[in-house]
Amino acid sequence: MQLYCQSCEKMILAEDVNIELAIAKCRACNAVFNFSETIAAKRRRKPEAKPPKRLEIVDTGSELAIRWKWFTHTVWFLLLFCIFWDGFLVMWYGIGLAQLWAKGGDFGAIVMLLFPVIHVAIGVGLTYFVISTFVNRTSIVVALGQLELRHGPLPWPGSRVLQVIDIEQFYCVENRGSRKSRQSSFELHVLMKNEEKIKLLTALEDEDFALFLEQKLEDHLGIVDEPVVGEYRFD
Repeated sequence: MQLYCQSCEKMILAEDVNIELAIAKCRACNAVFNFSETIAAKRRRKPEAKPPKRLEIVDTGSELAIRWKWFTHTVWFLLLFCIFWDGFLVMWYGIGLAQLWAKGGDFGAIVMLLFPVIHVAIGVGLTYFVISTFVNRTSIVVALGQLELRHGPLPWPGSRVLQVIDIEQFYCVENRGSRKSRQSSFELHVLMKNEEKIKLLTALEDEDFALFLEQKLEDHLGIVDEPVVGEYRFD
């Protein structure tokens, strides 16, 4: 995007533009002006997405914070399944330990204890995921020239910090499910100026959620939306 002075119409150099504050200074006439309306006036090639109700958004102009809880009602099914899975393992190991104690190191009892090790690992991972879904939240904060992504309070992979000056574009990617389920989830990616592509968020439940995050971040940072190879096409 090329920016021009609103007073003398001279071209503005990149060094004289403050993207976070949407303010520019003209070297020709020394005029200082806000160009946020210029960016907003640019026609988008994608439909405007409405903010999802569960998002908490604080936009002061210089800083942007977007937060949301992980909890959805679908987690209740996972909770019931988790209780059944873990309960069965507790019963299984209770019987195995009782036999081991009664028979004093019986080989059959040892095999019974070792057999469901993989199931235990699945149970631990599933339990941690369910608990995280109840208590965790994701936050995206843009401030002081940085974009910070955090998941918590329980530790979860994916947290990162990016320098705003290195960001070229945000874009959405569809992650299609199996042929049987025919369900898709969406991801938010970042294209850096060095052409590196970073997966910022995954498992977003619908395209409107992903599109709103893309548009909100681009609007705040003054990034004009441009097509990226491999991005999801919004009809």
